[in-house]
Amino acid sequence: MDKTTIMGFCSEVCISSSLEISVKSIMDETSHNPDAAASVQPPVDDRLLVKWLEGQPGEIQVTGDKLEELLAKAALPRHVSGNACIKLCYFIEQCKSSKSPLLRSLAYSKKTCLSLFSFYIEWNEKNQHRSMRQVVELTSDLIDKNPDQQTRTAVKTSILERSMSIITHQASQPLVKPAFKALECFLSKRTISTQELIDVYRHHRRATSPVSSTETAEFNALWDCLFSEVFEWMALADISPATGKFLVTVFRELRSSSDGVSSTNLTASWQRWIREGLRRQPEALENVKNYLFPSLFKLDRPGSLIFLEDLNKQGSVWDMKDQEFDAQSLLQLAAIETGKKSGLIEEPSTIKFNQKTAKRSAATIVLQEEALSSLLVHASDTVRSLAFSVLVSSNSSIRPFSSTTLTILQSSMGILYCDSDAKFRNEVLSNTKHMIERLRGTTAFMVREIESLSFQLLPEHALSPQERQMAQHALEQTTELLQGHASFIEWYISFLLGELIPTSSYQRHIIALKSISLLLRSGILKPNSQFPPERIADNSTMWPCTIDFFNPMSMRLLLDLLMDPFEDVRSSASKILKLALPDDFTGGELVEESQVDFDTSQPADCWENLAAAAQNASVAKLVASCEGNSSGMEKGKSLKLLRDFVEQAQAWSKKTGRADYADGAGRSTSLLFSLLPSINEQTNFLTHLVEDLETKLCTAEQDLAKAVLDAPVHGNFAALNFVWDSINHKEIFSVDLLEPLTNTRTHWDSLQLRITLACARIWEVVKDILCNDSPEGHLPQDLDEGDVIDTKDLLSYSFRAVHESSNLLQTMLDKIQLRWEGSLSPPPPEIFSIIGDLTFLQLSTLRHRGAFSTVSLTFTKCCALTQVEPQIASSAVDRLQSWYKGALRCVREQPSTTRRSAGIPALFTAIMAAQAKVPSFERVMAELMAMACHATKAIESDEMKVYQVHALNSIREVFKSTTLGKRSERHIAQGFGLAVDSMKSPKWPIRNSGLILLRSIVDRLFGTSDGKAVMESGWDGKSVKLHYDGYGNMANLLDDLLKVDPDDSESLAEPALGVVQLVLPALDMIRRGGPPPSHKKSIFKSIASHLGSRIWHVREQAAKTICIMMLNMEWKDSVLALLETPTKSANLRHGLLMAARVILERRWVLYPGTTLAGFADLIPRLQRLSSDDSHKFKSPIIINSHIELSVTIAEFLLSHETSNEEERAQLCEMKLQFWNIDGASYHPTMPEILQWFYPNYLEDPTKYTHCYPSMARVAVYQMALSGNHRALGGFLSHLAEYGIDVQCAALTCISEAWKLVGGFSGLCKAQHAQLNSKSSTVRTIAFNNLSNNLDNSFSRISHLEDHQTVQALLTMLPLCSFDSLVGKAVLGKPELCPTNSSFVEQGLFGEQELCARIKFVAWLCVAAFHSTSDIDMKAFKTKTLALWSHWLTWGSASSNSYELRLAVATGLHSFYCNLDMTEDMKWEPLIPSLLGLYTSLNDDDEDIRTITANTVSCILKTALAPPAANERFVFWLNERCNSLPLFIWHILYRITGSPSIANYQNLQQTSLVPAREQFTLALVDDTALFAEEEDNLYIDEVRDICLWSKLVQVIPPKAFIQKEVIQDETNKKLRKYPNLSIMLEFAVWVVDAIGVLMAAKSPDGPLGWTSKPGIYEIVIRVLRCANVLLDYYSENSAALHSALPQEQEELHNKVQNVIDGLRMFRRQAAELDIHPQLIQELNQQKFLDQLSKSDSNKISLNWKNASPIGRSDIPKDEQPPLRQQ
Repeated sequence: MDKTTIMGFCSEVCISSSLEISVKSIMDETSHNPDAAASVQPPVDDRLLVKWLEGQPGEIQVTGDKLEELLAKAALPRHVSGNACIKLCYFIEQCKSSKSPLLRSLAYSKKTCLSLFSFYIEWNEKNQHRSMRQVVELTSDLIDKNPDQQTRTAVKTSILERSMSIITHQASQPLVKPAFKALECFLSKRTISTQELIDVYRHHRRATSPVSSTETAEFNALWDCLFSEVFEWMALADISPATGKFLVTVFRELRSSSDGVSSTNLTASWQRWIREGLRRQPEALENVKNYLFPSLFKLDRPGSLIFLEDLNKQGSVWDMKDQEFDAQSLLQLAAIETGKKSGLIEEPSTIKFNQKTAKRSAATIVLQEEALSSLLVHASDTVRSLAFSVLVSSNSSIRPFSSTTLTILQSSMGILYCDSDAKFRNEVLSNTKHMIERLRGTTAFMVREIESLSFQLLPEHALSPQERQMAQHALEQTTELLQGHASFIEWYISFLLGELIPTSSYQRHIIALKSISLLLRSGILKPNSQFPPERIADNSTMWPCTIDFFNPMSMRLLLDLLMDPFEDVRSSASKILKLALPDDFTGGELVEESQVDFDTSQPADCWENLAAAAQNASVAKLVASCEGNSSGMEKGKSLKLLRDFVEQAQAWSKKTGRADYADGAGRSTSLLFSLLPSINEQTNFLTHLVEDLETKLCTAEQDLAKAVLDAPVHGNFAALNFVWDSINHKEIFSVDLLEPLTNTRTHWDSLQLRITLACARIWEVVKDILCNDSPEGHLPQDLDEGDVIDTKDLLSYSFRAVHESSNLLQTMLDKIQLRWEGSLSPPPPEIFSIIGDLTFLQLSTLRHRGAFSTVSLTFTKCCALTQVEPQIASSAVDRLQSWYKGALRCVREQPSTTRRSAGIPALFTAIMAAQAKVPSFERVMAELMAMACHATKAIESDEMKVYQVHALNSIREVFKSTTLGKRSERHIAQGFGLAVDSMKSPKWPIRNSGLILLRSIVDRLFGTSDGKAVMESGWDGKSVKLHYDGYGNMANLLDDLLKVDPDDSESLAEPALGVVQLVLPALDMIRRGGPPPSHKKSIFKSIASHLGSRIWHVREQAAKTICIMMLNMEWKDSVLALLETPTKSANLRHGLLMAARVILERRWVLYPGTTLAGFADLIPRLQRLSSDDSHKFKSPIIINSHIELSVTIAEFLLSHETSNEEERAQLCEMKLQFWNIDGASYHPTMPEILQWFYPNYLEDPTKYTHCYPSMARVAVYQMALSGNHRALGGFLSHLAEYGIDVQCAALTCISEAWKLVGGFSGLCKAQHAQLNSKSSTVRTIAFNNLSNNLDNSFSRISHLEDHQTVQALLTMLPLCSFDSLVGKAVLGKPELCPTNSSFVEQGLFGEQELCARIKFVAWLCVAAFHSTSDIDMKAFKTKTLALWSHWLTWGSASSNSYELRLAVATGLHSFYCNLDMTEDMKWEPLIPSLLGLYTSLNDDDEDIRTITANTVSCILKTALAPPAANERFVFWLNERCNSLPLFIWHILYRITGSPSIANYQNLQQTSLVPAREQFTLALVDDTALFAEEEDNLYIDEVRDICLWSKLVQVIPPKAFIQKEVIQDETNKKLRKYPNLSIMLEFAVWVVDAIGVLMAAKSPDGPLGWTSKPGIYEIVIRVLRCANVLLDYYSENSAALHSALPQEQEELHNKVQNVIDGLRMFRRQAAELDIHPQLIQELNQQKFLDQLSKSDSNKISLNWKNASPIGRSDIPKDEQPPLRQQ
């Protein structure tokens, strides 16, 4: 191969220019005879290659060619290069040990070393494989062993200089990670020293860094600067591992170097570096904890202990009770977590064990466990996660937990397990796994310890009395500690089961299920022969005990969750149930949901038994088929529970047609199938499943409408999918089967073929719907519109049928592959052929996006299986080749009816993902590129038949595919060019597809994980985010795109718009990733030219982009240069002004301190330029741009704060300079403001209406600079003449402009007229302004001591009353509250104004409570406060909009965080608002819960997460209000399920909602196809009931005995009689509710009537209320003696009725198989103790060996107390 050919090949594969030049230089440097040719061909064996080269006459030329060839091959993508990288390293290794000095000199030459380094740096990120590490290690070896000292030094210097330029943001970002890896390798191998590293860095920044006075100071300063720059990379997740490893390596080398600083100084240095780095980059904490601390703590243990102690001295994290953790506290907590895992921090010693354990290090820090209790419920999820990790982690898996730790875990587990953040839940699960592993290890260890101590205490062992006493004491301590762990494990299991109740949220369900799975798979589940325990690591201990987990309670909970709406909940429950034995599924009958029918029209004691519903015929037949193969009563009962569940689940699925029900029914069917005892039963079961499906298919083929209503098939396909996946194919389809089983295998193959044909049949039925161009509204002609089905039902039926059938085909393909690759009997060949052709047909014709997304996965598997099909090699190739040809026909023949080409792109990606040789990836890509590039003339008629659209969309899909990511990398530049060319097409479909392709490539280059804020902010001016040299001519293309002039066309015709589409993506790429360094000047010039574009949007984007490119320039000179650029073009001047404003805004955000100094020169020049431009251009747009620029400067001047006296004086001078605008007055008008920017204008002012909003804003800022409140009021009144938009523009900026100015009373007066405006929008903004100003200025009550502020607020009380909201009194009449949709209908102001009023009136109420002597507090509380509280209570309801609920939460936060709450405060007027606060604390939206939790944290003076704040707030409220009738009524309303009574003042209007009504509503079946989601999915009503019911027990009895005034007719005097009306009404409600329960005669069981969350909630409510009533009466009956005798007797009778009813219901519950959790609640009542209590639902530990730790050996009263939540 000659030199020209090799260089062309290198260029073709896009190898970097630096690598190309370096290889050529090697040849030029060492060549002696370049014209020499090889005498013979080189050997095929690489091991003989060097020896062959040594014998060649032109060995150095041939060797150089070979080296260049190997480098070029290694630079190819991994799937192409293969092991070329290994060959390259092997070749150089042979050369450096060659006998030929020329070959050795070539290997050790500078160019070879630098070429290898450049190759590693530029290609390692794209081809990450192990051989790349060989490259950098080989480079290190070449440097170390280089015989030439001068070359060695030059190579090291060159490598260090390039590495420094990369990591100090002077190169592209993709090179940073390999640069760190290379430096780490060189440092660890001592190839380079830390001194050489810092010397190069000193040289690198010599021009900018000052020289220190001493050598040591300079040394420290240089390291500080270097680590400051390196630490910036710790914030990036992909680079931080390499960065952390590099930092630790540097620390280690500095520590070991003899010429470095001392160990003490080094420790202080790295502590300082970490603190300073985290101070600048606080977001890097997680990466520092994961990638820096672990290695660092192992490297420098003494220094790490000093670091931890020093952190504790600066501020102990244990004393933190503030709502916000600062960076220092988070750093300390993260360091504590890592220190505990590293053994630097240990828990307090529990007891001294007898067995030998690892020696405890002399230097450790003892953990303060008690302090972690408050951190586990902290408001910050980061703090909670770290605290949980600190508590459960340990460097020893057998270290026991202390009793304090177990108690803390019990009290906080419920809060940790209900978080809505998925990341936090994953962290909790990870720590839960550590907790389980530690519990397993420590229990096993303590069992061995007890056995050892017991052995020592045997009589035959001679021990002294003292030794025996010590051993006995140790045995007792160990036994007690083990019992504590055992009790905790049992509690934990009970807690997890309690999280699975029907009313729990999704978050609690999923984390509890995953935790149960972790626990059971840890080996604690009782082993059985059918399901052996999972393999545990060899170094792990085994549980010394087991559990029988699958009892009636756990089975009921898990089976119910099989029908949960969330797929991962159903999947997790199914996986756990698969661990159960067949005997665990023995149970009674189930009933259909429709059987539960409470006849609410009859009294409770007259309700009739529930009628049994007709069973589903097909399911009954299915179950009968299983039972028919069993004989005897025992087999008849086997799996009864699961069989009945399947039957019920099928009925639910058929009734509703919902996907979640069908999925649950399918999973349960699969579970039943897997538990069948014999293959014959499984065969019959599967046969009936297929027959049932075929029956439904016949119905669909004959009458589709009937099938949609009565015979949905997606459930059948789902069931077959799960069943087929659970089949043991290795057993059924083994080639060594006996004759009977061979027949079974043949039958199963026939069933598989029938299933495949069924998938094809359903496709024929529904293809007309799903292949229609508008499937959402398509109704076939044979279906009459008058039929009961609509398009929604039809489309759902069609999509789900294809979706589930395609999922089934995917599972079948997986099993086909298993049979092909596992030496099993092959399936019938026609099955794979039918599946492949069917999915190709579906994918090529489908138009429903959801359907072809599923089918595309199936077709991808089909294409992949062609490569493993065990037939003639050509058949697989022919099959794939035929599909490929069919895909090409689709491209050319199908019209482009959709802009994304439906499923056609998926055809190509599936074929390319098969990695076939024919057709190869490169061939398919080349043909698609060729078709997409084909020229199209504009005169061609039909725009619907443009095949280039399909080709472009297919290429786009290739670039989006993660499977093809590595392979398509080398085609990105070509695709970019194709997209650019397509966007120049005269046809709109091609231009549009080209634009979509370009956007996909941009997303591929930059990723899609960045948020909107990051994308908008753009490049940071440091490292370029793209390595442009790695993408061919992309830099040239960008440069060419930006040189396109969009103003070539005189009119904005379609071609001109296409040119604009070219410019905008190029600008966006530069703005997001930075410019290519090689084209930076040219691109800057092009972008500057686009500032003068005729198109506003182009000018705007050009301004943002040029700002990015000028970040590293001297900003003041850059802005002045832009502003003073001479031009006659108004467009260019507008673009220059926009660019100047964008630069100022960005500099203000990034560098506020350095930006201030440049404003002094900018302000006067800007004023002069404004006058010149206004006269020169006379353009409203130019004038408006100058005004906006002035507003930007004013915003900075008003918001900038500094403590430096010199800067403060300079700032005041600039404010005065800006305020004294020529012509500015104290009372400006709009014409005067226009004069500021356009002096002596003569035109009609109406010409400048476009500038009015900006003029109004600049005037507001100008008055804020002077603090002129009076002028502001006059100006706002003046703006009334200019319309609402101008008023809104001025009002909107007031809160920001006057934020630091102060003078709230002046602002109130200034906006008084706007608060009374006729416009609701104006009023809303005015109210929001005042609220925002107060929020920004006053954070605590001490700030309200300003008397003027308080008086200003009090004067606004009449203005802000809610009387105008509703014309009639709503107090006590909640039904008069308007709904969100009825504001306009009732003539009320809008919802936005209501939100604004709610927030502002909160401040009025604060002021009223703060200054009680200035107003009539009685009138205030009965009017303003009561009305405001009423709207808070109503507005916090979950049915309201998010904006209204957020306003309520914000108003409550403003009120209670600024209210001075004293002990003698009157709480009754505040009860409604406090109850509204509790409602917001349980809101469905996390933001609202967070705000409300902050409010509660402010009240309780401790930072709390929402769940923790929820409980503590209720008890805090109870301590202050438990004797108030309103609060007592509210407690009873809460626990009885009645609506809130906070809106009522007259308690006589209230009444408890009867349980019968609640049952009636809950029993209504929701059979809609799409279930309506509840407003609040967060709150758990059962938890709420349990929480509020606890408050009843602490209500003083005297609170229930109200004093009623009665007139005595004999002596005409007023006498007071006590009465028990509250307690009696509650008792009557409970008696009636128990009667409703006793009327339910229907069997329950899994999927029974108590499985519905609404029914379960009501039953638990009734039982809890009954228990509360009985407990309270038994404890306080004596204290109620002062009531009237008849009331006492009546109450006693009601209590006895409750006891009798509970006893009857308990007997009835056992017969009806009521939910075990409900029975457990029933068993908690002490009055029922005389009845036998079943303990079958309690899961206890079963110890493997007889020992003192058994339950019978340790009395229950000796168990350590553990608080149960």
